[in-house]
Amino acid sequence: MISHRSFTIAFLLIAFTISVYPQQLKDSVKVYQLIQIATEKAGAGQKDSADIYFRQSGKLAKEIKFDNGFLKYTGDYTNFLYRELKYKEGLKIAEEQLQKSIEIGNKRTEANAYNNIGLLYYSLSMMTKAAEYYVKALKIAEKTNDLFNQRKFNSNLASVFIDLKDYKKGSFYAKQGYDIATKLKDTSAMGRSLVNLIVAEVFENQLEKARQHSVTLLAIANKTADVDLLLTGYINLGDIYHRQHKFSESIETLKLAELKLERADPGYDTYVYQGLANAHKSLGNYGPANHYFEKCVSNAADIMVMADLKQVYLLGAELKEQGKSFELALAYRKKYEKLNDSLISKTNHEIIQEIETKYQTTVKEQQLTKQKLQIANHTNEINSKNNLILITSIVILFLLAIGAIAFIVDKQKTKAMTMQQEVKLLAALLAGEERERNRTAKELHDAVASTLSAAKMQLNRISETNNTECTASKEKTLALIDAAAREVRSISHNMAPNILLEEGLTHAIESFCHKASSSNLQITTYFFGDTTSLDAEYALIIYRIVQEAVNNIIKHANASEALVQLNVSDMQLDITIEDNGKGFDVNGIKKNGLGISNLINRIQLLNGSHEISSTINEGTNIYINIPLGTSVKRATQKSLVPS
Repeated sequence: MISHRSFTIAFLLIAFTISVYPQQLKDSVKVYQLIQIATEKAGAGQKDSADIYFRQSGKLAKEIKFDNGFLKYTGDYTNFLYRELKYKEGLKIAEEQLQKSIEIGNKRTEANAYNNIGLLYYSLSMMTKAAEYYVKALKIAEKTNDLFNQRKFNSNLASVFIDLKDYKKGSFYAKQGYDIATKLKDTSAMGRSLVNLIVAEVFENQLEKARQHSVTLLAIANKTADVDLLLTGYINLGDIYHRQHKFSESIETLKLAELKLERADPGYDTYVYQGLANAHKSLGNYGPANHYFEKCVSNAADIMVMADLKQVYLLGAELKEQGKSFELALAYRKKYEKLNDSLISKTNHEIIQEIETKYQTTVKEQQLTKQKLQIANHTNEINSKNNLILITSIVILFLLAIGAIAFIVDKQKTKAMTMQQEVKLLAALLAGEERERNRTAKELHDAVASTLSAAKMQLNRISETNNTECTASKEKTLALIDAAAREVRSISHNMAPNILLEEGLTHAIESFCHKASSSNLQITTYFFGDTTSLDAEYALIIYRIVQEAVNNIIKHANASEALVQLNVSDMQLDITIEDNGKGFDVNGIKKNGLGISNLINRIQLLNGSHEISSTINEGTNIYINIPLGTSVKRATQKSLVPS
């Protein structure tokens, strides 16, 4: 997130360019600007203001038909509503995100929309619907080979099946998520995947295995300094000790968690206090048990899902009954029974729906069977020759179908292998290109520049003479040598941008665009989000992408103004490059041209996508989306802590 001062500067720059850039260009920047303001308002606790700015960004994105801005708005606004526990409102926005993603064919945001809808249904305790949408998201992630989202969606499915008490499936999907996180070498993701695996093992009564995994989880949390993950590990380990009747160990573990509560997100304290109350009750320490219960129940209704809240009310009824506070005990018992009846009702409703679906399927199968019987009776009237022909035809069709399926599978495997080889070859070619750039830059600097310097020194040693013509020739020669040396340094720095390694991607792009600007072309840059977390290889390729696009503007666009904008989030990097030049026919673009080919190759190397739109005499817009995966240090996600 940019600082308040940086945000103010960016706002002033945008205001300054209002009279310069076309309206579409100004409005697309304003969409991101409104989203950024909403995010900062939410972080400052100004929820109502954040809601207003989110809605304004979505309205503007719709008006100017800015699809990428609209997807950014729906994704961020859905997350905001989820954090505010406004699940039904969040569902409406997530469904808009899904509809737009399908409309423009953006598979990544389509999968994220399915996942968001599933998460909201999960929060509403509609587990069957949640599982349905998680599966849709997972299918897209597997089809697009998106390992990062495959890990997340498997973990979400594990949570659903655990809540549905199908612990075998819960354990299966949790293990899938953990294995993918291990493959990605994403330590934080490994920790989050372990959470569901531990819960599934607990309910399968594999307590020792769950304890060992909890120790591993705590080690990961300490290594990554993730307080939320650390608390999750302590809470689950405390629960495991309680189930093993090691009540003192449970209290010691949860006491460690209590020390970390001030640094954690709200909600963890409720589960820590619930665990401590349970452990003290089991030891017969009713005074401390009541103390921790009161701290737990104070905000349990705002934090816990109904299944967990029900257990808190049951604990309260038992503690108050033990303390002879029968009126309070009765009140908590009624709350427990009410929630229990509600959950049973929801479960029964889902079961009835499932039974009804199975019934309708059975009726259709019976009708189909009846039709098949009629056809069979009619077929029996035909002579044996026709029967033989019919059977032979069916066998042939079956074999052809098997052959076709085998051919398609083989073709897909061949295509996948070919694509992998092409990606490896492309990576090798680009790496070779960078090495050659660096070698050439070094030779220009060390050899040619040195030679020019030596020539200049040699000319300076020439004895002074009164020959005016010789002196003038000497001065012209020195001027030419100075110009050549400057050009060599410029080429060398352009081929090997040391500023990228020394000052980071933002400064490198700003410096390049500043140098590329001239009296005929003004290039303006905007940056949203933190680019310092990108690793060096990603940063270099992204720099080359921007460099290639800007060079194309300089060479071909005949533009007077251009914009380079980078927007970094925890999931992706959006690059927008626009100009007001002469434009071109996008349908007639020659993708085998060196400039556009280099641009597309680098985007493909980062598993990214791009859109190029252009109108004759109105300019060109290039939008590039790059999934970041594990190439950045992202904030870890909060894991749900089942009871």
